[in-house]
Amino acid sequence: FERDCSVQRRHQKVVELAPAPNISEELRARLCSDAVAFARKIEYSCAGTVEFLVDRDGNHVFIEMNPRIQVEHTVTEEITDVDLVQSQLRIASGESLEDLGLRQEDIRIRGAAMQCR
Repeated sequence: FERDCSVQRRHQKVVELAPAPNISEELRARLCSDAVAFARKIEYSCAGTVEFLVDRDGNHVFIEMNPRIQVEHTVTEEITDVDLVQSQLRIASGESLEDLGLRQEDIRIRGAAMQCR
């Protein structure tokens, strides 16, 4: 799912929120769908973050993909109950998402989380 990292200082994230508080369910679905489609298109199978910019009208554009665990990963772990570091290590050792019992359509948001630095 998504995280909101709009509060930044000197191009560094200061506050990270999940789920993003000011987006509609429709926009959330489009962001997630586009991120998953991108990962599938490039046959990406490990932990990574697809980043988008979103304007006031809900339009979004791709800016980058970070093919690694980000320091903010704990915010995502809190709302999905998925241990991303353990999952990444198990995938790197040859297991599949299926082996881990992780199916995109089964992952749900549970609650909210915030990280401040």
